Order: sequence, then structure tokens, then C-alpha cells
Amino acid sequence: MFHLSITPRITVTIGGLTRSYLAYVTTAPAELDLPKTVTVEQGPFEEVIGLAADPVTVDVARTRLPARVVLVESGDRAWQRTTYRGNHHLFLEADRWLVSFEKLQSSLWQRLERRVAKPVAA
Repeated sequence: MFHLSITPRITVTIGGLTRSYLAYVTTAPAELDLPKTVTVEQGPFEEVIGLAADPVTVDVARTRLPARVVLVESGDRAWQRTTYRGNHHLFLEADRWLVSFEKLQSSLWQRLERRVAKPVAA
């Protein structure tokens, strides 16, 4: 059976390496990320959670949490979901209209440009 994913995605090719990433909203800290997982946006829970595809109940305890939009390589999705949820963090599909391809592309370019702009220590 064909399954149409509504999760925002972006495919990145650098040199001969191509990776497909899916966008999720999480409350997990970066320490739980795989090395290939990329944070494209972070901020207070009440601001970032609005980028999730499905509505989430906001309670007082959650408002103190930071949240992030992350890109997870498609092959690592199950592991990353299990790790986040196993540590009691949210792992939600991002909204494909609010987290568009253009937004993901722009965020990745900004991250690359920041890395290039950093002076190299001699």
C-alpha cells in the first residue's frame, strides 16, 4: 500500500554523498541527537511547538522546556524517535506548510555560512 508522508523533507547532496532528511519538532536536548541530526530552529516551547503538524496540549510544565526543529536522516528516524521518546521527550512531525522546503534550505545555508565565516585557529 502506498503511504504519502506529510513530513517536511529535504535531500542534501555534498560531493558524492546524498542524504534525505525529515523535519520534526522535539523537546529533546541535542545531547540525544545522532551526529547526523541537525537543529534548524530552537526556542521556547510555546513558540516552536506551533510548527508541529498536529496540535499539542500546552501545560505549565512544558512551557519551561526548550524545543527544536530538527532534521533527522530518514534511515535514522526510528532510532532517533525511540531515543527521544524513551527519555520522555516529544518527537512530532513538523507541519509541511510552516516548515517548508524553502525554510529548511534557508536554515541549512545559514548554518553552512556560519561555519565558513568562523575564523580558523592557527
